[in-house]
Amino acid sequence: MSTDAHPVDRGKIPGPPRVLCMGNIGRSQGLARIVETFETNERLRKLGAELILTGAGVAQDEVWGAIRTERTKMLGVIELDELKAEMARAHLGAVTQSYSGGEFNVPSKLMNYMAVGLPVVASVKPESETARIVNRSGGGWVSDSASPESFADSILEAFTKREELTRRGQAGVKFAESNLTIDVLADKFEQTFKIATSSEK
Repeated sequence: MSTDAHPVDRGKIPGPPRVLCMGNIGRSQGLARIVETFETNERLRKLGAELILTGAGVAQDEVWGAIRTERTKMLGVIELDELKAEMARAHLGAVTQSYSGGEFNVPSKLMNYMAVGLPVVASVKPESETARIVNRSGGGWVSDSASPESFADSILEAFTKREELTRRGQAGVKFAESNLTIDVLADKFEQTFKIATSSEK
């Protein structure tokens, strides 16, 4: 996704909390539990918080079944321009991972959120690479996927001071520019490859 647009100042976007979760809707995201927790949290309900889901996947029917209110909207697969519009009007970008076993992949949505200044609210394993990136960058909030309720707490914390949305969004942009561009990732891969091959000699 192109990231050449000027990052949006998230703290100045009007309205109640709007959380975007885009991409694959698979079992490893645990989105059904996230939706249930989001919709039953009384404080989020009073704020009028909305959860916007885009994309498709093997768990989409399960997630559909968890939706009970109009505050959660499942848009399916949408055109790129529409997705960019959703990213521009969102306050937070959600990354959720719920799985057993060892380390899982770092979802590409994380880079896309950070590149456009969308602060991240992550429900992941505390020791995961996703958590490490969000914490290291200062680009969002991390909660433990073992406790979906803490995901709602992270959203509420993010809205205690709207200027914090701006600060963390800008921190994400800086981190993405320094660490997550194609050129930077290619250089890091090359360096890792050189170290690996030299150690084999």
